[in-house]
Amino acid sequence: MRRVLITVSRSWSDWERMRGALREVWSPDTVLVHGAAPRGDMDAERIWVSWGGPVERWPADWSRGRSAGFARNAEMVASGPDMCLAFIRDGSAGATHTANLATKAGIRTRTFFDPESVPAHRCGNCGTPSLSPECSPGCTRDPWGSA
Repeated sequence: MRRVLITVSRSWSDWERMRGALREVWSPDTVLVHGAAPRGDMDAERIWVSWGGPVERWPADWSRGRSAGFARNAEMVASGPDMCLAFIRDGSAGATHTANLATKAGIRTRTFFDPESVPAHRCGNCGTPSLSPECSPGCTRDPWGSA
């Protein structure tokens, strides 16, 4: 089974854009992996499950303190998902952290920004907004990089 990690800013509000991105990678045998945050992650899960897709939740263990979310993000990335979809608005620390970890781990990462909070950098490969001036590995229009 393929596994798609999703990370979503709490303030994300472009649900149609998210729905379109999820639709591109959805298949009945693809698992949606997320951090179980009530706003964002669970919204994505509702979309995914409505299509009949399986999910894998990684809730943070907040008894570990304020860094629990970052620890959970690292654990999700270390679990080896095939792809990461990041929906970032207002410079979200958690979603940005997860996207950066996934990119550094060599996981194909597609980042979507709220049009009103687009960062200054653009991908050198395709021109889309980017978290850094460097192009993410395998940046293409094909979400699985097979073309």
